[in-house]
Amino acid sequence: MENRYIHSLNALRGVAALCVFFFHAPTLLGQHGLQLQGMVAEIFVAVFSKGYLAVDLFFILSGFVLMHVYGDKFSKSFGEPRLGQALTRQGYWSFIQNRLARIYPMHLLSLLVLLVWHLLLIISGSKFIGLFQLPFLPEKSVFSLATNLLLIQSWHLHPSTTWNSPAWSISAEWFAYLLAPFLIAGLGRFFSAEKSWSFMRALGLYVVFAIALVCVYSLRQTLDVTYDFGVPRMLLEFLMGLCLYRIYRAIPPQRHQFMIAAVFWIALFFECVGGLLKLPDVALIVVHSLLILSSALSCHRLEQVLSAKPLFYFGEISYSFYLLHGIAMQLVLMALLMAFPHISQLYCWLSLLLSLAFCVTLSHLAYRYVECPAREWLKKAFQTKWRLRLFYRLPVDPKPLEQLQPVPQQVF
Repeated sequence: MENRYIHSLNALRGVAALCVFFFHAPTLLGQHGLQLQGMVAEIFVAVFSKGYLAVDLFFILSGFVLMHVYGDKFSKSFGEPRLGQALTRQGYWSFIQNRLARIYPMHLLSLLVLLVWHLLLIISGSKFIGLFQLPFLPEKSVFSLATNLLLIQSWHLHPSTTWNSPAWSISAEWFAYLLAPFLIAGLGRFFSAEKSWSFMRALGLYVVFAIALVCVYSLRQTLDVTYDFGVPRMLLEFLMGLCLYRIYRAIPPQRHQFMIAAVFWIALFFECVGGLLKLPDVALIVVHSLLILSSALSCHRLEQVLSAKPLFYFGEISYSFYLLHGIAMQLVLMALLMAFPHISQLYCWLSLLLSLAFCVTLSHLAYRYVECPAREWLKKAFQTKWRLRLFYRLPVDPKPLEQLQPVPQQVF
């Protein structure tokens, strides 16, 4: 099975980001004294009551995709006849630079927007100031600003989430990225040691990591842990994603399309009713895994549905959407309350839809004019400047760039 781009997985990112938005919506409305009421509201809240687990889908998907992209590069072999490249110092730093270029621009943008926003609220003396934590208090101190800039804010350093709350997961992912090349290389070689047993090894390790996740769940009787135990939560699910990819590689998709489609729709059903049925968090994590696996294996009509342009593009902007959704919704609600101080229940729903539309628009603009350009700029900067300093010996006499000799690579 070739390492093709799996378009069908992009749709899952977009849907997961949307679930997080609807999970946070009642809380953000409540901060402005608004509340969704009635039977429809109760069903809405119940359906998205497990929306915090959408972040776990990101974590599993992250491990799955990184193993797909880097599995052959970081291990000598990966259950295939062809050989990959050894994990080298240069390969490790190249991976870290690419990951940093992927996640940091939007994180920095959201952080700067919040900082400027709160400072403006202080200067203007806005009546909405009481709804927000002010800068340089414990939750938004200079220290928490520094940890956010370093992407370590969810490494059990604070008593709560700080600044842009959704960014706790980006900090946890950064922790996993620092270890990812070693985990990918180690598990890749472990799975390929005996090809006939690689599927069972991957399944066994997946179960082990799932059991360990139950231990994390037992700490709070929920997986909605962020600033305190967010890192072990993320790391275990990232490892589950690595194992899930090995399982994916062992299944011939063309032979089991009916079963794959059945698994997809059953998993999607339980994703939708998980909150209503109050399913255990760890059970929904397994459902996430089945949804990812069946989506990746999908062919023909199911793949066409998941790869539809609207779903695919929403998956592309999902990272910007995820980081900006809280900011966007707060801005819309503040503007509406300034214009219409007394909002009825109907306007509560309209404000929710307006917030969603504004967030999608803002995410599109951020993706097009900030995320993508900044990512490409950082990659070029790493390649042309910093990589040159790390991996090349500068001669005593200046010579043209093409004459520089690379330092021998050190294999980890």
